[in-house]
Amino acid sequence: MAFMEIRQMFLLRPLAALTLALVAGSAIAQNNTAALQQDGTNGTITLDQSGAGNNAALYQLQGENNELSVVQTGASSATITQGGDVYGYAVGNVATLRQEAGSSVHSLIQDGFGNQATISSVGSNSGTLTQVASNAQLTLEQNGDNNQVRVDQSGDSAMATLTQLGSDNRVLLTQQGYSVDSVELTQRGQANVATVTSSGKFNELTFTQDGNRNELNVDQAGRGNRFSGSSTGDDNLASATVRGDSNQTSIVQTGNGNEARLDTTSAISTASISQVGDSNRASILQSSANFNGFNDSARISQNGFGNSATINQR
Repeated sequence: MAFMEIRQMFLLRPLAALTLALVAGSAIAQNNTAALQQDGTNGTITLDQSGAGNNAALYQLQGENNELSVVQTGASSATITQGGDVYGYAVGNVATLRQEAGSSVHSLIQDGFGNQATISSVGSNSGTLTQVASNAQLTLEQNGDNNQVRVDQSGDSAMATLTQLGSDNRVLLTQQGYSVDSVELTQRGQANVATVTSSGKFNELTFTQDGNRNELNVDQAGRGNRFSGSSTGDDNLASATVRGDSNQTSIVQTGNGNEARLDTTSAISTASISQVGDSNRASILQSSANFNGFNDSARISQNGFGNSATINQR
C-alpha cells in the first residue's frame, strides 16, 4: 500500500480525546510514582504530586494537539515526552511543568512542529529541555537559588523566553535552526549565569540584567543576527562573540565595575557599548580578514571615573 494511502487511513482513524487526572496523595504524601502513556490525538494529562521523593514519567506519543500539565510540590522528579505519530508528525503539543521546593529534577522532550513548553521552578531545581523541529516556543522561569537548566532547540523560528530570579542560577541554551530564532533573557538577582549559543540567520537575542555579579555569554553564528540589551547594577558581565555578515550588537550598562565585550568576525557589522558609572571596562574587537574591514562600525561611550575602553578593528 502506498505511503500516502497509509497516511490517509491513519488520519481518518477516529481518535477519542482522553482526559486523565492523577492526584498523588495529600500534602504530606511522599515517594509516590506516577507513570502514564497516551497514544493518540487531543489527549490531556493532569498530574499533581505533593510531598518529597515523588516520581513522574509521562508520555504522549503518536498524536497531535495534546496537552500536559504537571505540578510537583516537594523534592521530586519528572520525565515528560511528547512525540509525533507513527510517521513522525506532531503539531501543537503543549506542556506545562511547575516544580516547587528544592532539589527537584525534570526532563522534557518535544518532537514536532509548533509545540509549546512552559517551565517554572521555585527552589533549587535542575532539568533539561529538548525541542525538535520548527516554530517551538519555550517559557522558562527560575525563581530561587542554585537552579540549573539546559535547553536545546533544533528548528527554525524557535522562541525562548528565559527568566532568572534569585542567586547562582544557571541556564545553558542552544538554538540550531536555519533562521529567525529569538531569545529574550532576564536576570534579576545575584551571580546568575546564562550561556546562549545560536546558529543561523536573522536570529535575535535581547537581555536585561538587574542586580550584581550576573553573567551573560553569547555565541552567534550566521548572517543578519542582532544582539542587544542592558544591565543595571555592579560587577555584571555581558559578552558576545558574533560571526557572520551584517550583524548588529549593542550593550548598555549602568553601575560600577561592569564589563562589556563584543567580538565580531564579519563584514558590515555594527558594535556599540554605552556605560554609565565608575571602574567599568569595555572592549570591541572587529575582525574582517576576508573583507579587509569592509564597512565595520564600532562605538564606545563611557561616563564616570576610572573606566577603560579598547577598540580593535582589523
